[in-house]
Amino acid sequence: MLKIAALTTALGLGIAVPATGMLPAKPSRAQVEQRMLGQMNGGAAGRITKAVHCRAAGHAGTFDCAAVSVRSTTLNARVVVGSDGLQTTWEPLRG
Repeated sequence: MLKIAALTTALGLGIAVPATGMLPAKPSRAQVEQRMLGQMNGGAAGRITKAVHCRAAGHAGTFDCAAVSVRSTTLNARVVVGSDGLQTTWEPLRG
């Protein structure tokens, strides 16, 4: 019975925590940069991105961003803020 209570609590927290980190309906450029940087550095690989720079694109909630890795490689992406968070489309690497 104790295991079921612990599992239920863990699942409840797992659902509640992501909802608290939602972006506002019209996030600022800085909010998108911070969220993207947190997503890039929040995985098991640790800190892989040293900076993210975004600028507003044509539509509201759409940004063109450049993520700079700790090895100074730049990756460009189009980021759309949706109801379920950031939707990122990465451009292919050139080289």
